[in-house]
Amino acid sequence: MEETAYKLWRAMALNGLSRHGREALEMYSDAADLYNERLAAGMLLSDKDAEKFEKSSLDTAKRIAEKCQQSGIEIIFRGESAYPDRLLDLESPPEQLFVKGSLEPYERSCSVIGARNAESCAIETTYRLSYELARCGITIISGLARGIDQAAHRAAMEASGRTIAVLACGILFDYPKDHSRVKDSIAEHGALVSEYAPLEAPLHEHFLHRNRIIAALGKCVFCAQAAVHSGSMSTMRHAAAISRPLFVTPPRDALSEEYSGIVSALQSGAHQVNTVGDIIGECF
Repeated sequence: MEETAYKLWRAMALNGLSRHGREALEMYSDAADLYNERLAAGMLLSDKDAEKFEKSSLDTAKRIAEKCQQSGIEIIFRGESAYPDRLLDLESPPEQLFVKGSLEPYERSCSVIGARNAESCAIETTYRLSYELARCGITIISGLARGIDQAAHRAAMEASGRTIAVLACGILFDYPKDHSRVKDSIAEHGALVSEYAPLEAPLHEHFLHRNRIIAALGKCVFCAQAAVHSGSMSTMRHAAAISRPLFVTPPRDALSEEYSGIVSALQSGAHQVNTVGDIIGECF
């Protein structure tokens, strides 16, 4: 437990730093050594990074580690063998992941994204495609939001397949509200994953940060409906930055704001999906 607490303190301290700040502390490979020499280590940082670094608390890390142990939540740190290699493609990979369930296997996976207030046809398309992919042994990754996300998770579970929900809050926080049974089912059929402590509330910026993990964890990304100014577009941009293939369905209405993100994706080179075979043939 003590070793885990030191590792968690180190991860939480590094998460808030700039890339230069994280690189400056790489000489401290042992978390306990970094803690014991934190005053000297802080002198290697810029004033802004040093201020963030000094706010990290070992007592807080200990409380979180104890809560995880009590709740059956695993903590996976960057650099460990269980840490997903795909996340290392990101410019700022999370230093730790909190996981309930089984993250492995995730290699054959598709990240499914889209609008919370999606039209019924987009939700139905997402459900059918996610169901067929799951039946083919492909893990469905999404964000547990209303609309598209929940359709994707539900399809995977009803196909007796695997699904992973990447959360913008702590695993134990009641969000989406009154979804504890759904979250338990997802953990049984795959995993709940978050970079945030178990009881941490969702903040607006958490959703944008969460999107980079969704983009990176999947082998490809699929979207049936998204506006050009939406969280889904941020996920698509992350996917493009790390060369994840993007698949979209033909927009129901190319002039509608609700499908403007799909139109933009197609103009930028996204693959058009007409059948599930289009994704399987390209990526699996």
